[in-house]
Amino acid sequence: MKEMLSYHFGLMKGMDIIMKNKTIKKVIASCLLGLAIISTNSIKANAEWRQDTSGWWYTEGTSYATGWREIDGKWYYFYSNGYMAFNTTIDGYALSSSGEWITTNNTIDSLESNQLIEVYGGDLSGKRKANVKVDIGFGNREYYAYTNQYGQLVKVTAKKIVLQDDSTEAVNSKGRYYDDEAKVPGVESASLDEGHVIADSLGGVSNAYNITPQNSTLNRSGDQAYMEDTIRKAGGCADFTAIITYPNTTTQIPDHYSYTYTLNGNVIHDEFDNINPDEYNVNAGVYNTNTKVNNSNTNVNNNTNVTTDSNKDSERTVYWTPNGKSYHYDKNCSTLSRSKVIYSGTIEECGKTDACDKCSK
Repeated sequence: MKEMLSYHFGLMKGMDIIMKNKTIKKVIASCLLGLAIISTNSIKANAEWRQDTSGWWYTEGTSYATGWREIDGKWYYFYSNGYMAFNTTIDGYALSSSGEWITTNNTIDSLESNQLIEVYGGDLSGKRKANVKVDIGFGNREYYAYTNQYGQLVKVTAKKIVLQDDSTEAVNSKGRYYDDEAKVPGVESASLDEGHVIADSLGGVSNAYNITPQNSTLNRSGDQAYMEDTIRKAGGCADFTAIITYPNTTTQIPDHYSYTYTLNGNVIHDEFDNINPDEYNVNAGVYNTNTKVNNSNTNVNNNTNVTTDSNKDSERTVYWTPNGKSYHYDKNCSTLSRSKVIYSGTIEECGKTDACDKCSK
């Protein structure tokens, strides 16, 4: 009897210890859950948009967002360094100038299902049909333009850019297939050209599916002209894609162009806003040069070749990053866009001897 009482007493004591351990575990679990909730709420409380000279990022507690993030009901993409992507296409999704996924345009890939229609290359009408696909290559070239549901030209592709051949193709004295271009709404502005996405010299036609209202300086002597000249000098290119974005769904005037193409085996990516690059660079303090235009030397896209009298390289302001290998003449060079720290000064002060290939021209 004594042994049985001892056994039951021991059993009850053991159960008591187990129950106490379970209680302790519950307390610990509750504490951990509470800490997790506090931590989560703390991150949410500290999450906010921040900006510096290189762009926007979104803080998440002591870290920052990367990849795709849904913020206040809108989707954004952040590069691995935390900076927000904008005016570009990521994973086939178009992002606006404010970084939001342009859901109204759907995915860029979905445009392939657009209805294929035929439009005369010299059609001057500025109206476009919505959700269509049009061949804008002159002759047998296959260059395709795509519109979204608002009739905005949002994508142009070409497997291979074949240069104009005026020895076999009918062109006028200016090297154009047609005497005029489509009157897309917006080109009536004195500061906007009837800008080709794919130039005459590169085999593009002049209807509304290859024309956007483009800043005249950008078109004639800026980034657009430089890109076209580069492709011409290389004898053409492959895998050409243009992504065109707009500030809203009602205008036909783009706010940004994104070009990707393969040149001599190298993939090139050009990004630029639809603005006067000279005015922007002067206002940004990037350069201050006297420009002389040689009116006798214009190319077939009516883009005037420009020569500049710049200050000596040793006196020019250049830009660089602490760990970068090159210096840059353009503070807004796309290769600098992901850097949080950018220094400025002379080439001697930067201590680097290699100029950026993209912005040193």
